[in-house]
Amino acid sequence: MFQFHRQIRERDAAKDLLQQLLPKFKRRVNRELEERHRLLRENPELLQLYKDLVITQILTPEEFWTQHAATAKSK
Repeated sequence: MFQFHRQIRERDAAKDLLQQLLPKFKRRVNRELEERHRLLRENPELLQLYKDLVITQILTPEEFWTQHAATAKSK
């Protein structure tokens, strides 16, 4: 019985921690998406490359940004 109560307390603690962290993560993801959108909007060549590689499913969006983010930010 004691084991069960300890598991419930641990579950509740994990739930509380997730409730605190998820909004922060969501804001970070939103900032990243906004930055990527801005980069595509301001750089027609990068937008075309994105269309050629991601829209045609040659690369995933994550692969594209991993490979091209540094180049795009330096322009």
